Amino acid sequence: YMQPHYPYLTSNEGILRLYRVSYALAMTYKLSPTLAFITLLKFIYGDSYKVEETIRRLYRRNLQVVMHYVADLIPHLDGKVLITSDHGELLGEYGMYEHSVSAPLLYLRLVPLFVVK
Repeated sequence: YMQPHYPYLTSNEGILRLYRVSYALAMTYKLSPTLAFITLLKFIYGDSYKVEETIRRLYRRNLQVVMHYVADLIPHLDGKVLITSDHGELLGEYGMYEHSVSAPLLYLRLVPLFVVK
């Protein structure tokens, strides 16, 4: 299943417009699309709390979409089912976002593990 991080699934027209602009910025200035998106949010909101709140809301929504499909799949699986991740994700901790390998932070090294059955 897809990762819950950027790009986030949404039908919000404002966020979709920001995606288009952020991809153009990313290509022009050789930034990651995520960094361009965060930069745009910071410019628009002017408040890091609102940026974090928006990113966390979008992240949760992606996770909810995926977990809906996982819940449908689980009854058809035999044996133990584990849900985990390949890395952690920064959602504004220390003013950082994404999952940069250059940031030696515990948030990136601890991954969730959920035992379903």
